[in-house]
Amino acid sequence: MLHLYTIVCNSIFVKNTNDTDQIVRGMLYFAVLACLEPKENYAARILLMLEDTPFSTRVGTLYPLMTRMQEQKLIESRWVIKQGKPPMRYYRLTANGTKKLNELREILGEMNKVLKGGKK
Repeated sequence: MLHLYTIVCNSIFVKNTNDTDQIVRGMLYFAVLACLEPKENYAARILLMLEDTPFSTRVGTLYPLMTRMQEQKLIESRWVIKQGKPPMRYYRLTANGTKKLNELREILGEMNKVLKGGKK
């Protein structure tokens, strides 16, 4: 599911370093896109999907990020209301979000080649 996570972790990460923290923070944006690629989901589920990965985060980080992503037209949301349950907001990728995710995967693939000693 988190193909992006696998590429990045196998290519660049050195665990428990300040550099790693910076890489993870920058890549969280794309990890969220990857979580929404197969189907729409709600924020709590995205947090669970990221929980056991380097991209594990908190609600206070995820919601502002997703708000920015909506403003950038990378994701969109809808409210689902079921009787007797609290309303839930589901998020899904837009065409722009899918395009951005695919561009990143291509860039990461190229970076991976360089980091392994190959050429672009």
